[in-house]
Amino acid sequence: MERFPGYHRGSQNQECLYVVHLYQTMSTTMDDLSVYLVIGILMFCIGLMAGYLLMTTYYARRFLTVAKECERVDSIAPLITEMERES
Repeated sequence: MERFPGYHRGSQNQECLYVVHLYQTMSTTMDDLSVYLVIGILMFCIGLMAGYLLMTTYYARRFLTVAKECERVDSIAPLITEMERES
């Protein structure tokens, strides 16, 4: 009966080689996992920064548009209308 597929009981040297091979395989898997984890964290941070920049730019433009409209009408009615639209 085999303990592991493809493993045949042999000398203690073969068992040590199998353990070393198993350790190397686990190490490679953990390296791959850590690389994907770092990539995921970097993508999350890049997404947060891009979202912040886009939202800041959008609302800065909207504010300037509403401010010009308030100046043209000489009232705060456009500002109140914009606040109602955004909420």
